[in-house]
Amino acid sequence: MKTVEKSEKKFNKRLAFILIVFASIFSFACCSNENVFNNTRDEWQWEEGDVIRVGNRHVGKKELAIYFGEICKEYTSRYGDAVWDYVLSEDGETIGESLSKQLLERIIVIKLLCEKADEERILLSEADLKEADEKTKKYLEMVSSSELKMFGFDDSVIRNLYKDNLLAIKAYNEINIDELIKEDGTDFSRKAYLCIYKRKFSIEEDGSHKRFEAGEIVGLEEGLRKTLDKLKGDWGDKEALMEYENERPKLFKQILKKGDLPSEYEESVWNLKTGDYSGIISTADYYMLYYCVSDDYEEAVLKARNEWLTEQRRILLDKLCEEWKKDTVIEIREDVLREAVKLSGDMLRYLKVHRETAAGG
Repeated sequence: MKTVEKSEKKFNKRLAFILIVFASIFSFACCSNENVFNNTRDEWQWEEGDVIRVGNRHVGKKELAIYFGEICKEYTSRYGDAVWDYVLSEDGETIGESLSKQLLERIIVIKLLCEKADEERILLSEADLKEADEKTKKYLEMVSSSELKMFGFDDSVIRNLYKDNLLAIKAYNEINIDELIKEDGTDFSRKAYLCIYKRKFSIEEDGSHKRFEAGEIVGLEEGLRKTLDKLKGDWGDKEALMEYENERPKLFKQILKKGDLPSEYEESVWNLKTGDYSGIISTADYYMLYYCVSDDYEEAVLKARNEWLTEQRRILLDKLCEEWKKDTVIEIREDVLREAVKLSGDMLRYLKVHRETAAGG
């Protein structure tokens, strides 16, 4: 489709890279070095507070603490404080431990890209530096400079994080990884429907089910069609559709791909063209009627294709990084890593208590 191809060209590589790096949790890198081209591995030395070495790149305890802190904040805000210690597997690995492993691997990917930027003499532009300053300012609106300093941080730590993330993005874009992606025949077709359904039984006061008599379903298709006719113009109006979610018969909207529906009636629904009705579909417990809003729902097609592209980019980048690792010294100091995790926890606990106290007056 021409529209898909046109929109694909406009696909934002920067956003794609951020998603690849860490599932959009907190998209900045943890390198505090400036762009320097005359360093060699023989000159490299551990600095105080260093946790990770990737080639000539350092990841310090404070930078890593911010990473851990942001991930922890993201998950605990959604699932509660106990989620970090939730056991995922039979070997006792917790969510916190699993995320920590993923985080370290993502940081190494960013560091490898920073190394490539140095090798290719890629520098940040004035616009990039301005963007880093703006992102730093925005971050400091959530965590003040005084709170950072309480734990030994300063504004430059945050600014360097953003600068190096931008540098990694530039290195990634230089690779032009999209040229390496090969189509694999994935079907991105997506169709949009309104479905309205009615139970074949009523629920009695004692909770039992009473089946409707044949005479009670006469005119059912006509009635369901009339309801859909009222609502099909409200596809994009959530409030208008939500009014019917608790009504009888029930209505819901669906965006489907091939294979999403039960096989017994999938073909009859999937083959509908825009504006068509399915006719009554009878299952064990329900009568249903589908209305096809769009047999080529462009918004969902673009989303599906971009999700596929993002995954392909991630796979190819990981393969490249595996090759780069063979020629790069990578080391992690486990003792300092534990200190970084503890520091992030101390920061989050302080900020949470301090702000709750302030909010309570």
